[in-house]
Amino acid sequence: RLLDDAALDAIRNRAAHQHPTTIAARYRESAANQDVRAIRLWDDPMVGLGFMAARRPQMRREEGDFQIGVEIPIPKPGLYEANLLKTGALRRAESEKIRAAMIESGIEATMLAIELALADEIVRLSSGELAWLSEMETNAGQMALFPGSTGIDSIRLASEKVKLEQDVAASRRTRDGLARRLNVVMGKTISETWPTYRLPASAPPVPLAAAEVARIPFANPRVRAMRE
Repeated sequence: RLLDDAALDAIRNRAAHQHPTTIAARYRESAANQDVRAIRLWDDPMVGLGFMAARRPQMRREEGDFQIGVEIPIPKPGLYEANLLKTGALRRAESEKIRAAMIESGIEATMLAIELALADEIVRLSSGELAWLSEMETNAGQMALFPGSTGIDSIRLASEKVKLEQDVAASRRTRDGLARRLNVVMGKTISETWPTYRLPASAPPVPLAAAEVARIPFANPRVRAMRE
């Protein structure tokens, strides 16, 4: 399957919405929204009830046996406004952290998908070389049957074939590890399989670095969250 822009966009979008970091950021934003609604101008009043036991009846008649107290905190408009501003800034910061988590998880998934396509290319080339080497070994074995042949080429090719088989097996294990990491990033089951990918013949154009770097102080969600 061709790993073009459309395939990468699908992988990036899936990871941006299913990565555990993004899901955790959404929960934190929901908690920040609840904090905003919990800010009140008037605090709850407090009522107290007490009992006094005096030694003599005369003291009980003068001071009373029961005491009732009511406390109502006076609202502080300045503090209330400050709490609203604080919780609002924290809520906006959590929203920016969601954007940051989505971008970072999308980047991670994209890089893993490209590495997976590169690993598929390595496996494909190594497997082709292994098939060619096997044919060479067969030809060398047939040549070794002729009188006067030492069979050195056959032994050398057999040794190279064994080494290449180990390299191909290692490349396949690397590919399996990349596929498992990609499944984790995208919120899939770790054992889910991926198709064999191939990269486009030509690379996409690279954006101007200066223009992209200039946007960081204003558009990067990490910077915006820290500013809040």
